[in-house]
Amino acid sequence: MLLISSLTLPADHSDLSLKLSTSGARVGTHTMKAIQGFTLIELMVTMAVFAVLLLIAAPNLHDVLARNAVSAESNQLLSLLKTARSEAVSAHHPTALCGSSDASACGAGGVTTDLSGGVMVWSDSAISGAPSFGAGDTVLFAGAARSNLTAILVAPPGFGNQIGFNQQGEVIGANGAEIDILVCAKRHTADASGASTTTAPGAEVVVSASGRSLIRPLAAGAACSVSPT
Repeated sequence: MLLISSLTLPADHSDLSLKLSTSGARVGTHTMKAIQGFTLIELMVTMAVFAVLLLIAAPNLHDVLARNAVSAESNQLLSLLKTARSEAVSAHHPTALCGSSDASACGAGGVTTDLSGGVMVWSDSAISGAPSFGAGDTVLFAGAARSNLTAILVAPPGFGNQIGFNQQGEVIGANGAEIDILVCAKRHTADASGASTTTAPGAEVVVSASGRSLIRPLAAGAACSVSPT
């Protein structure tokens, strides 16, 4: 009897053992639930919601990028024009901005001149007269081509393919007329020209005959190759 009673567990120890066993089962159940992943249906629903949100956001993102591209290009052109004018006045040499893809020559031009292929600002070695790029001239800036927008120089007939400034900071050959550079974003890089739209308006960089320059917004639907003024 003494041996049997010594092997018999008290009632309270039995309860404790049962509680530990039950607790362990609950912990194990919670652990199994915690490591469960998504079901196939849940994953498909998530992907469908993501696709819908992407379709909604994509056009807005394109418009944001287009507006940023137009703003950056027009502000850079404005800065380059001011630099060219300042250089002409301070160095006492005609200075000009023109379209150039390789900074070795100014591109061809007419009533409209495409600056999207790159721009160049340079100082003429001559002291006076209309600047004409050649050996001995100093290149002050050379910019790369832009495939996502168009920048078109619009000038009066006979003006030429560049905007040049004399020692007084005036536009050479303007004869009182304003010179425009129209900047518009392309919907697709393969498009022949950009467009000014409600969601991504173009910009007009205006240079007065006196040499002062500023930026004006283009109206939605305005042509990006004809001066609006």
